[in-house]
Amino acid sequence: SDTSVYDESDADFTLSAAAQTGNYSLSFDGSDDYVDLGSNTFLPTTAVTISVWFKTNSNSDQELFNSDESWSTYTCRILSNGTPQWRIYPLTNGNSGWQELNPTGTDYSDNTWHHFVGTWSGSQMVLYLDATSIATGSMTTSPVAFNPDNAEIGRYPGGVQYFNGNLDEIGIWNEALTASEITTLYNTGSGLSASSNSGNYTSSANLQSYWNFNEGTGTTLTDKTSNGNDGTINGATWSTDVPSGGTNPP
Repeated sequence: SDTSVYDESDADFTLSAAAQTGNYSLSFDGSDDYVDLGSNTFLPTTAVTISVWFKTNSNSDQELFNSDESWSTYTCRILSNGTPQWRIYPLTNGNSGWQELNPTGTDYSDNTWHHFVGTWSGSQMVLYLDATSIATGSMTTSPVAFNPDNAEIGRYPGGVQYFNGNLDEIGIWNEALTASEITTLYNTGSGLSASSNSGNYTSSANLQSYWNFNEGTGTTLTDKTSNGNDGTINGATWSTDVPSGGTNPP
């Protein structure tokens, strides 16, 4: 449970403490660990935000989140050179207009916690790393479609590109979050529940699924929204290594 302290003055807050007691992440071995999220019918088709905290030092292509185990309409991944990729293969109209954002430069496979956010407004895609926009692109094919199968955390379709490291706090919204909302989520790390509005973050009502990874035991990853999209953990183990947020609270 959260034990962070917030100052609500001026309709905003400052993170003054982020005690991690009771907070967990999942550790993936890069070999065969993943989370099966069940049917992907909960995923939005006309706009989306996918937010993931990750920590890795692997030099292999690896998946954070994948929308369908036999196609990959929405893909969030880290490539072998440590750069992030946010990709949409819309499937609609013969997969026309697909787009991938893959900025070169910074290697994020540095065994440090980072915050990956991919947004799509229905026309524009943005990739944020640690609350900074690092790539944008146009993707106007809407609505997107999915193969009717399961969404997954931690591996690519066909059981390859398994994630090696820790994952935490995954949220999916049916809109493109604003830059200020993403900054708020980043600067609070696992201290702010995406289920409740706070400060510049005002989109809790648009959450489609939210897994805070705080069970700490068992093989179920519980969806904290009322939509009940619980995941089944396959091999990944619970860890007390968790993100503590950014260094510039909003």
